[in-house]
Amino acid sequence: MDMGLSGFKTDGGECILADDVLFHDGSTGKEMRNRYPQSYIEAYQEFIGPERITFSRAGYLGAQGSMLFWAGDQLSRWSELQAVLKAGLSAAISGIFWWGFDIGGFAGPMPSMELYLRSYELGSLVPVMQWHSEPIGGQFSEVLKSEDRINDRSPWHMAERYGEEVLSITKRYSAMRNEMRWYLVREATISKETLQPMMRPMFYAFGSVYADIYDQYLLGSSLLVAPILEEGMNSRAVTLPDGSWYDLFAGMTITGPCTVEREYPIGQIGIFINTEDAEFERLRDSFAGLC
Repeated sequence: MDMGLSGFKTDGGECILADDVLFHDGSTGKEMRNRYPQSYIEAYQEFIGPERITFSRAGYLGAQGSMLFWAGDQLSRWSELQAVLKAGLSAAISGIFWWGFDIGGFAGPMPSMELYLRSYELGSLVPVMQWHSEPIGGQFSEVLKSEDRINDRSPWHMAERYGEEVLSITKRYSAMRNEMRWYLVREATISKETLQPMMRPMFYAFGSVYADIYDQYLLGSSLLVAPILEEGMNSRAVTLPDGSWYDLFAGMTITGPCTVEREYPIGQIGIFINTEDAEFERLRDSFAGLC
């Protein structure tokens, strides 16, 4: 901490591996299996103080006080990309302010080019953007072995496998993320001040009529994101709530509530901007490099 660290990633020490383990207070592993991950994070937080943060993959009652999480060690599968978004929205309504996941998956066979790029599109539009993968010799190396023993999910390694189109698309989304940092910081600050999650399911903001929508979401107060989550899928329906929404790739403003059908080839994701945002033009211009 004397070196200036901002916090710690509490990864890998939060597990209870046997029911008969005994804790100092006499509790057994079975009794503490759920509580211990939160106790583990809280011990870190007590030690590092309120000016630093923990980045965690597990928790229990009170986890909302830890704020920053990622989804854990998912495999590179379409089913897990779909599940990870549901997990993020579930975490949001449980009070987790800021959340992300491992772009392209963490372990197992390498993702296809299509899966990787769809994951990258989504991963650039959640509160925490990261790629992170199982190292050679890691805990899943033998049981979830990649076909070439290189598990790196970085854009440059994926480009070695699939060609320069990977770098072209990931570079655009990384640049977009950098351009919209001001918005992410603004919305993260609002999230902290209002005690509201930054990433929200539709019903959180617009009511129970949207309770069955789990494949699109709000990022902050003025962005609606509608990703592609299925293999071979290049179009989808997007449900827009009440308000005025600028359809980024269509280049037009739509008044909700309504449902629209849109095509999103690889390299495009549903992005709709609330035109009532006081900084609408600046936010729209943050996405100029995608269009």
